[in-house]
Parts: sequence; C-alpha cells; structure tokens
Amino acid sequence: MRSLPYLLLAALAIAACASAAPEDDYQLDYRVAIGLDGVADVTLSVSQTDGQLKRLRLNNHDNTLTDFEGSLERIDSKQYLWQVPRSGGTVTWRAQVPTTPQSSGIKAAIMPTWGLFRIETMLPGLASVTRPGAESRTTLTIEPPASWQVLTPYPSDGQDSHFIVDDRDRRFDRPDGWILIGDIGVRRDTIAATKVAVAAPKGLEARRLDVMAFANWHLPRVRRLFADFPDRLLIVMADDPFFRGGLSAPNSLFLHVDRPMISGNGTSTFLHELFHVGLSRSAADGDDWIVEGLAEYYSLVWLYRTGTVTERRHLGTLSQLREWAASADTLRTSRASGATTALAVGVFDELDKEISKRTANEKSLDDVVRLLGEREDTLDLSALREAAMLVCGEIPDALKDEHLPGY
Repeated sequence: MRSLPYLLLAALAIAACASAAPEDDYQLDYRVAIGLDGVADVTLSVSQTDGQLKRLRLNNHDNTLTDFEGSLERIDSKQYLWQVPRSGGTVTWRAQVPTTPQSSGIKAAIMPTWGLFRIETMLPGLASVTRPGAESRTTLTIEPPASWQVLTPYPSDGQDSHFIVDDRDRRFDRPDGWILIGDIGVRRDTIAATKVAVAAPKGLEARRLDVMAFANWHLPRVRRLFADFPDRLLIVMADDPFFRGGLSAPNSLFLHVDRPMISGNGTSTFLHELFHVGLSRSAADGDDWIVEGLAEYYSLVWLYRTGTVTERRHLGTLSQLREWAASADTLRTSRASGATTALAVGVFDELDKEISKRTANEKSLDDVVRLLGEREDTLDLSALREAAMLVCGEIPDALKDEHLPGY
C-alpha cells in the first residue's frame, strides 16, 4: 500500500495539470439564437489573458449576414477587420436560415416544428492573426425556439444545446456541418469507434434503423480506408421540398428520406456521401471529377466488397456506368454531372486494375486514396498523379492525358 504523503502529492500534481491551460490558448464562444422566422442573432465572444488572438478578418462573402456590431473596421462591402482587445471582446451580427427555393430542392429550412441547416451559413468566413502557437478552445451554443431539441456533429459539454468544437486540422476552430433542431426522433449507436446518430423530424417516415444497420455493415470498412474518420457522425434526414439526394459536410451528412440505401443502378447515395465525409477534401477548380468519381466508385466497390451485392451485379453496374459515360466528352468541369462522374468511375476502375497488376496485387487504389486523405490542400490531377506514382513507382497509364478526356 502506498504512503499517504505519496498519494497526496500525486493528487496535487494531477489537479495542477488538470487546472493548467496552455498559455497560448484563448476561448471562442459562438452563440446562435434562432427564432421561428429563421432569423438568428449570432454572437462571437473572445476570452483571453494577454492578446493571444490579435486580429480577425470577417468575410460576409455572400452578403447574407447583416447588422454587424462591435469595434469593427469596415474594409469593403463584404469584409470587416476586428482588432481584438488584449482581454477579449464580442462582436454580433444577424443571420437568416437560407430557404431560397432551388430547382433541385431546398437545402435549409425552418418549419413549424423543426429546422435543418448548415451552421457555417450563419457565420462569416474568418481569417485570424494570432501569437505564434496560439490555439482556440471553442464552444457553440444553439438557442432554438422554446422546447426544441438540438443535434449537432459535436459533443455536448453536459449542458443543453452547448457543444465543444474541436477541429484537429485547425488552430482556429469555426463550427461547420449539419444542424437539426426541433421535435426530433433519433437513434444512436457506436460503430467501429464512431458515435453515430441518425435523426429526422418526428412524423416523417424516416427509416432510421435501416440507415443505422447499413452504417453498421459498411462503416468498419470505411474506417479502414480513412484512419482519421471522425469519431462522431451525424446523419440527418428530411423529406420534400428538400434536395432529393445526399449532401456531405464535416462530420455529418444529409440524406433525403426517399433515397434507397442501394440505388437501382447498383450504387449508393449514402456510401457516396460517407466517402466524402471520410476524405474531407475538396477539388481544385476543373477537377471535381476526382472527388466525385472516387466517391461514386467506392460507393459501388464497398457494396461488392462487403458482399451486399454479387459480382454479377457489380460488373453490371460498371457496364451501365460505362454506357452513361459515353455522353460525357470531358472530365474537366467545376461541377461534375452524372455522366462526367460515370466517366470518372471508369478511370478509377482502370487505375485500380493497373495498380494491382504493377504491384503484383500488393497495392490498390486504396493506397492512393489514403495518400490523398493525408493532404491538406485541394485535390487536383497533379496530386492524384503524385499519389499514384508513390504507390506504383511511375505515373500509371490510366492517368496519362491521352486516357483523360479534356486534358
């Protein structure tokens, strides 16, 4: 048995470590109070001890935010500069949940008993100047209409509607991802070390457990491809007039309630968006086919690898996509259409086969994707070629210009 003095010293040491915070840390608190009309009053508060956060540039890039208040210097019609006081301070603005109708369906709404939107649409773009090494400790508080529940991709700190925001890729944390508020039905489980929540407004015929079962069947394989896959995943669902497909965001994704887990052509909207969540990278202008083609390719490959579809069905899907791809004459586009994505699937199918052949089946496209996932910049053809060359020793024929329409 250890002596009392030893235990006392150990306890004091632990307490000291727990209470001490790095000198360069500063606190960011976002507070979003949303009314039934979809208008939100937003507050950003900074708490610090010695000017760790020096300046913030606020970019109202879409001119969707109004009524900025605080000690702000206006740079132009869309930008403000905030010289943050040494001990911190507060700025406020007003935001509107964007509900503009679109031909493909809306992507945000406040309904009588629930609301669904992306939190980043309520916030300006932010660029920070800090003391070297300074990092933010960040919280997000959502204040919905009375009695409404709140779901975010972030863990709660134990208080209702109060969440901890921690992005491992950023020193300055800015909340992003899907937010569902209101009278909500939710199913939760832990799958492959990821805490999964599947949620939809009550009253909708949303197959929450079907989605959870599909995630349980595939998420372990997804996590093997993406070592940094989020530890939390929020899946939100809604019906018309919302977009009739899937939309990914950091640590979260949207799925229309009418979308099947497996589409008639043998792909999966759910797995397509799950790939985007795992890769968490956007494409450079003109190279959207890379991220969209990979997502679609893996949506059908995962179905085959898990035994969800037979080899015959899998080959039939690839054949259908090749026929669809015939109507696309180029890969280069800022937004890949269905035919362009189908064309890209064919490129990645050939690339996967070529890598396996060149490496005597020791490597595959999986190894290329893992390298792409480690990058911090946008993805383009040069990044894809570089990753493929690292895997198989030279640029594969499948990625040479003559095999890539439009290059």
